[in-house]
Formats: sequence, structure tokens, C-alpha cells
Amino acid sequence: VLDAMNRSIRWAERCKAVATRADQALFAIVQGGLDMELRTQCAEKLIDIEFDGYAIGGLSVGEPPVEMYRVLDGTCPVLPESKPRYLMG
Repeated sequence: VLDAMNRSIRWAERCKAVATRADQALFAIVQGGLDMELRTQCAEKLIDIEFDGYAIGGLSVGEPPVEMYRVLDGTCPVLPESKPRYLMG
């Protein structure tokens, strides 16, 4: 999970570095599995890069709903309230 999260952060950095179109919003994907420490770490790193919005990835893919809601309850407050966000899946 840690490797996948770090890979997503590297992809986000690359995407941000080459984004040139002002008519498209660039969203980063917060990863980290069901681990709230990894989710928070990922969100904070992506926020530092500054995106137009944030997606919450890696959920709604078979985990129990109670786990999905637990991760959402912990992840959403970390994300900027002024930016759009959505749950992928």
C-alpha cells in the first residue's frame, strides 16, 4: 500500500509539472488503502503540490462499507474545504 501511495504521489507531481491547459481541472488522487496514517500523509503531500481538486481513490472496491465510511470520515477533513473532491469507484 505504501509503494502504491508513493507511486500515486510521483504521478501527481509529474502531471502537475506538465499540465498546460487552463481549461481543464487537475485532480490528485488520495491513496493509502484503509490506513489513515497513509491517507493523511498522502493528502498532505498532494495538498502541498496544489491541485484544483482531490479524488479519494482505492475505496468502494470490496471493503466493508463501515471501513469505507471510516476512511472517508478521516480523509475528508484533511482536504481543503475550498476545493472540490469526489469518491472514485
